[in-house]
Amino acid sequence: MAKSRQTAQSFGRRTFQLAVAAGGAFVAAATAAGVVLAASSRPELIVRKTVKDAPPAARVVETDFVDVANAHSAAIGSTAKIGKASCVQGDPGSYACSFVRAAPPKPSVCAVAILKWTPGSLSTYSVQTTGRVPLAPSQCGPVQKVLHVLGNS
Repeated sequence: MAKSRQTAQSFGRRTFQLAVAAGGAFVAAATAAGVVLAASSRPELIVRKTVKDAPPAARVVETDFVDVANAHSAAIGSTAKIGKASCVQGDPGSYACSFVRAAPPKPSVCAVAILKWTPGSLSTYSVQTTGRVPLAPSQCGPVQKVLHVLGNS
């Protein structure tokens, strides 16, 4: 009798382990199917990378910053443009950029922006803060000089 009870407990344990494994596999498969279905109904989810990339170099951020800001300005019908950007990377994915902002008929100004690389969100970079710097547009840059004028270097 003790032997049959031990066999039943052993069989019960094995059955339980098998049930847990099968249940886990079912949940994983259902989750994967849900992700695939969601991605097929929202194409932007398909193009997102799941592997973490290294943050872009400061030179890449300079180009992206100017191109995106000017494209947005044009898209909303504004004559404002930025140029002469200079960026430096602080912590990985954090950037300080100086640039010249022109918004005719107003005179051009030197400005600085702090950007955060946000590859997992809808915007590649998010602007943390921005402001005007007391430098002539011709003196705006490189960013290290601008930050020195602000007393932050």
